[in-house]
Amino acid sequence: MNFAARARFVSRRARTFSLVALALLGALFVLVRPASSVVQGTPAAGAAGAAEEEHGGDIVFRVTSKTQKYSVTYRHETHVNAGIACDECHEGLFKKKLDGVKFKMADINKGQFCGACHTDTPAEGVKHKAFAPKKNCAKCHNVKVHDSSK
Repeated sequence: MNFAARARFVSRRARTFSLVALALLGALFVLVRPASSVVQGTPAAGAAGAAEEEHGGDIVFRVTSKTQKYSVTYRHETHVNAGIACDECHEGLFKKKLDGVKFKMADINKGQFCGACHTDTPAEGVKHKAFAPKKNCAKCHNVKVHDSSK
């Protein structure tokens, strides 16, 4: 084999090796990346496993408004630690269904969904009055999803 033919062979071999290495690196990244938090009612998979399933983990409710640049993180642990039992919200206020809960801030301000407890005047039967959403936006809207200035 002459020098030019050998150089082409080595070049093709190096290119093939690079493509295979890049594909393997991409596959490795997908397998090892950390599990994301919950998105629209989908529990995060992770090492916590049973405890996360038992208490639901965190849920990110994606805000679709073009003016609101922060989505909402609902933390089951915070509510469970406050003494709220699962059945106080499930199956009445919220159904345990993936992507099954769609509501607007206006609904919360009317005392529906989160607004059943998070209001100045909770409904009768609400055991755990919580902070009202008015002037407390950042307590819930804390996951940046887009820049509204664009």
